[in-house]
Amino acid sequence: MTMLYLKPVLNILLIFTTFAFVHSITVSNRFKFFIIGLFGERFVKGCYRLIFTSFSVIITGITFTLIAIQPNAGQTIELPYIIRILCPVFQFIGLILIILPFKYINILEFTGISQFFSYIKGKKISGDLEGLNLKGLITDGIFGYVRHPLYLGSFLIITFNPSPDINKIALIIAADIYFIIGGIIEQQRLVKIFGDEYIEYMKIVPAFFPTLRRIKRI
Repeated sequence: MTMLYLKPVLNILLIFTTFAFVHSITVSNRFKFFIIGLFGERFVKGCYRLIFTSFSVIITGITFTLIAIQPNAGQTIELPYIIRILCPVFQFIGLILIILPFKYINILEFTGISQFFSYIKGKKISGDLEGLNLKGLITDGIFGYVRHPLYLGSFLIITFNPSPDINKIALIIAADIYFIIGGIIEQQRLVKIFGDEYIEYMKIVPAFFPTLRRIKRI
């Protein structure tokens, strides 16, 4: 690969790695405890989730904008017709997988809006460090087929691009690796929360891709 091709690819990998590093740092408990030391536990429980969600949206937008303006490292790869037809189908499935979990997750609490309004109204904020109230391990619906539907949905949307080029392939590889690492980190966090219950759940339900046996239950 010539430098003409190599430079934008390296830039994309560097940009996405920086995004992944910043995102991973800000989601860690160590960082949350650092913020608690500065502003107190109530502030973190009431405001951290909304700030983190807003920050994530902003840095995601900046990341993909920086990636989009990179010089094209090569021509678009012409995929076989049947694959080009199937790509939007898989991307649509990915979108559905991202939406389905919110049947079981309170989106206002997930984004931190509920906690923020409780904070500014002076109300008591229950739950974990981010004010999230986990009522138990969710194994119903889509969580009965895959443990990480949000990561799987994102994987399908990013990976099945109907008009890939070298730049997009670099992004796909970096993003897919991050989704896998994110799933592993999330798994470790849930094992700490739910213990043996989650370990047994792991034995039954695959992390990312449902088995044929579980698909037949649909």
